[in-house]
Amino acid sequence: MPTSWKERIPSLGVSVVVVAAIAGIFAPVCLREYGFSDAYSQLLSLAVAPADYADRADEIRHVIVLGRPGDAGLMLLLYGWAGDIAGLARIRAFGVICLAILGVAFFRELRSVAWGRIEAGAAAVFLATLPSLQISVAWASTTTHVLAAVLSLSAGRLALVARPNRKLPVVLLLAIVLQALAILIYQPAAMMLLFPLACRLGAAVEVPFPALRRVGFTLAAGLGFGFLAFRAGGAMYPAAALARGERSGFVHDVPGKLEWFLREPIVHSFDFHSLQGPAVLPIAAAVVLLLGTLLRPSGGWRPRALGLAATGTVVGLSYLPNLLTAESWAAYRTMIVLAPVLALLTLSAARSLMRRTALTRGVWTVVLVAAAGWGGVTARRTVLDTIVLPQVRELAIAREAIAERLPELTGRVAVRPARWE
Repeated sequence: MPTSWKERIPSLGVSVVVVAAIAGIFAPVCLREYGFSDAYSQLLSLAVAPADYADRADEIRHVIVLGRPGDAGLMLLLYGWAGDIAGLARIRAFGVICLAILGVAFFRELRSVAWGRIEAGAAAVFLATLPSLQISVAWASTTTHVLAAVLSLSAGRLALVARPNRKLPVVLLLAIVLQALAILIYQPAAMMLLFPLACRLGAAVEVPFPALRRVGFTLAAGLGFGFLAFRAGGAMYPAAALARGERSGFVHDVPGKLEWFLREPIVHSFDFHSLQGPAVLPIAAAVVLLLGTLLRPSGGWRPRALGLAATGTVVGLSYLPNLLTAESWAAYRTMIVLAPVLALLTLSAARSLMRRTALTRGVWTVVLVAAAGWGGVTARRTVLDTIVLPQVRELAIAREAIAERLPELTGRVAVRPARWE
């Protein structure tokens, strides 16, 4: 990690490039007027309808019973700030800002384990434009998930690098507070505290046991707060919890859950930016990860086996909240940590394999920059073609139809989508 200003200025320049790249890729979600899925009903319930509107309480209850009171509070603030459909763009812009911060945090973590400036910047853009983060900023309802990821990564960083001095209890308390806030917003995103640890695992950097213990304690404390919020929400609103079904219940078929985890979330994460990529891509990525992990350590098979076990543990923990629930639904938003962590470990394995000679070391940087460019272009096209433009056209059609049938209408029209079970 750069320490002097002469070393730090180029890193600041790369950070600016990372921010500019993320802002440019996701600019359409901030500049176009549209709503997507639940954003319409949430806007109606939380900002447009009168205070006694029945669905307002339902909207909040359904979030609280999932153990996310922090998300409920943020929804009230953000949708009140938006006010109308055009204002949803402000919520999405907030998400893009959080994503830019997360991208810079990715860059800094990679620099801390001796990645070069260019390769760390390229990897940060690659990771920040994965589908799980695309949906998080393109959908007003999920922008808070990115904020939770930023808070959790900050908690993981604090817990991992804290120095054993008199300030340690204060630093550890701050890490626990940040982790608790993250988990009370969105539990899957709160596993981002594992990212700094995954960076060191991918770079084969030894982590002292006290640091591992601090990270584990921070994670456990956060999960404890999450469990209490989950139980309290169910006790406060038992009918809403019952209506949520498997989403508010714990897993009971562990072997089936693990089989589903390998078949769906892992495979989707190995597809990287390709929503419907070739079947060979997840297999090739898994082979690279396996070879890079097994061939990186020295000293015989024991450290290699430990490295492989640690990789599997970090990958599993990165999806822990969803593995604990009875529901098995591999929505991209739930892979907000799994996908970046798995991609990071795969990139680290590829880097280890390709940096064995001077020739392939130079090729690696070119390949990574090209991958970041491909990821950014693919992300922008995916967001435009699958979310932004269809919703913009849908809204325009609805407005034309209303204007044609109700030409005398002068007030606002609220959009209330049909409910689904």
